[in-house]
Amino acid sequence: MSRDGGKSLQSRCNEVVYWKIILKYVELLDPTTLPPAKAPNDGFSIAEKQSARKFMQDAGYGLAAENQRQYRIFWKSL
Repeated sequence: MSRDGGKSLQSRCNEVVYWKIILKYVELLDPTTLPPAKAPNDGFSIAEKQSARKFMQDAGYGLAAENQRQYRIFWKSL
């Protein structure tokens, strides 16, 4: 396996736990402080969206709405 292949594999292994981290943060959120839903239901709760956004911000990911949506779907599916 090449060096780049090893880095890619390690990155994927790390990403498997991201959704678990996001769900742990959901448990810490106060549901009464969450904003109302602005868009149609996409299968994610407001708490999951807020938690994923906070995680992405802390991890240095881009915070564009489409970027957040794609990463939520990806991480949840792993």
